Amino acid sequence: MAFGRACVRLDRVSRSYGRREVLAELSLELEAGQVLGLLGPNGAGMRMRRLSGGMIQRVCLAAALVATPKVLLLDGPTAGLDPSRRSSFRSMIGGLADTAVVLSTHLTEDVATLATETMVLDRGRILFRGHPRDLEQLGEIGDTRVGAASPLEQGYQSLFANAAEVGEPV
Repeated sequence: MAFGRACVRLDRVSRSYGRREVLAELSLELEAGQVLGLLGPNGAGMRMRRLSGGMIQRVCLAAALVATPKVLLLDGPTAGLDPSRRSSFRSMIGGLADTAVVLSTHLTEDVATLATETMVLDRGRILFRGHPRDLEQLGEIGDTRVGAASPLEQGYQSLFANAAEVGEPV
């Protein structure tokens, strides 16, 4: 799939908050029209006191899109949205052909719907990188006892189950 020139290029980026490493030498290239879905237990969020979660998400997204950005970084963008608003959001993001989108979320259905590439991170390390369908296939061959609701969730959970079995930190 050819999208054009790279909008985002990262080479061996690392980030820590105190002793907690959240990125460990991440390298990637993202082009306009691509949506990279990031999954992993590394996120944290803050709430504004006067607005509901859905209202905060809509205000932040509107502010981000005003300038027609080349790169859009979204952290948990559908958290707090009802199913109807979540669907509208996905349609809108799917139509951003001139913007590269990095979507950090715990909601695998957002990744399944939007992402052209998926990364699963754990403590700053990449456990998986590929198309969402490839992550789903990992769930088909992994431990089926993890109780996931969707094929993508099954793949996501099987990554952590397999890492725990071989003694890797999860």
